[in-house]
Amino acid sequence: MRRWLAVLLAGSVAWAAGGRYPDVVTSDRDGIWVFRGGERGDYAGGVFHFIGTRVEPWHICVADLNGDGLPDLVSSNRLGPSVSVFLNKGGAFDGPFNYFGGGTPYAAAAGDFDSDGDLDLAVANPEANGSLVLLENQGGGTFTQMAVLAPGSGTYAVECADVDANGVADLLVVNADSEDLVVLLGDGAGGFVESGRYATERNPKSLAVGRFNGDALPDVAVVNCDSSTVSSYINAGGGAFRFAGSHPVVAQPRHAVARDLDGDGRDDLVVACGRGSEVVAVLFGLGDGRFTPAELYYTGPRPNAVAVADADADGRPDIFAANWSLDAEQFACVSLLGNAGGRSFAKRLDFKPAAGFSKVTFVAAGYFTAPLFLRGDANGDGRVNLSDAVKILYYVFGLAQIACAGAADANDDGAVDVADPIYVLEYLFGAGPPPPPPFPRPGPDPTPDNLMCR
Repeated sequence: MRRWLAVLLAGSVAWAAGGRYPDVVTSDRDGIWVFRGGERGDYAGGVFHFIGTRVEPWHICVADLNGDGLPDLVSSNRLGPSVSVFLNKGGAFDGPFNYFGGGTPYAAAAGDFDSDGDLDLAVANPEANGSLVLLENQGGGTFTQMAVLAPGSGTYAVECADVDANGVADLLVVNADSEDLVVLLGDGAGGFVESGRYATERNPKSLAVGRFNGDALPDVAVVNCDSSTVSSYINAGGGAFRFAGSHPVVAQPRHAVARDLDGDGRDDLVVACGRGSEVVAVLFGLGDGRFTPAELYYTGPRPNAVAVADADADGRPDIFAANWSLDAEQFACVSLLGNAGGRSFAKRLDFKPAAGFSKVTFVAAGYFTAPLFLRGDANGDGRVNLSDAVKILYYVFGLAQIACAGAADANDDGAVDVADPIYVLEYLFGAGPPPPPPFPRPGPDPTPDNLMCR
């Protein structure tokens, strides 16, 4: 599968992998916050990354922009006007690296538009004539402007998906003023051509890509703010869509994600119900592009965005909601709704920085702060040698502790046992193969397992 598609699927959801706990990133008035996940699940503290005074980040895109296997962050700063790139260094972020993304950047999506192996960016701007700014990745997560498209009027949101299943990144946008969903098929060389335009309901603000009818083609749900609905469209193949249904929610919904919440193989919808509400709506997929009536769950005042992740590593996806609160800043927070099993959710906790949020409008979840280690380096001295084989043996027989079980798993089979020191010895003295990645340089563990690092 192409790397851009895998990154996009991971960008808006993070399922618990081998006992790991997802991290959370949110927007704030002057920058973004990164909260590290942990076994207590309280998301205390948080690290703030300043962008600029009152730039108002509205959306955060998660994607591996420099190809190192770590998810990076892209903040769309509607009053910047800029997009800010933060490059993940495995526990910390470098940045912001700021780029012009149009007059009012509201959202960004990542995809390999020119087939060079790097993820490029598409930035949506709800300007009077509508604009979609394409930024070309120059390698290593640096960008220059590639093109400016005009897909409609009031372009608030963009998503990337391989709509026509030809292995090339395509784009989907919604226009609030012209009230339509537009499909732009990529040519693999940085160009796009419109393949369809579909009427939405009133004032569409965002869209979610998922699998609603059981086939492999990406379908789309559009969040219609002034209609208080979510409309779904089924992929008919060849870049075409057909309307499947309109689904009432409440208040003025602003954002949605599409994920399988109940494990039935069909994507469901979680909707932030926005202004005038204190709830998120959950709609379960019926398998034909339609959804069950909305089930409402209390979060906090004015939830503006949602994310889905397995916060407690129990194998069930939970819901995060960014409660904007508008002018009542003292109530702004992120709510975590735990999955109680089956099709039920219950509010577990609220969290925010120690000094509170000035303006939280977006939330995303993922494994942003993965520890770095060197495979086989059980004693953490930066080398793989005989002392590591001895250290692993002591650990296996209960005579010593190690800080990083993943590093001690020299053969990367998901367990630390006698086979691991033998693997190290064969590598050092018996012409055996080198340890699997991360090796010969430290990096994040590319293999989900139950082995943790401290």
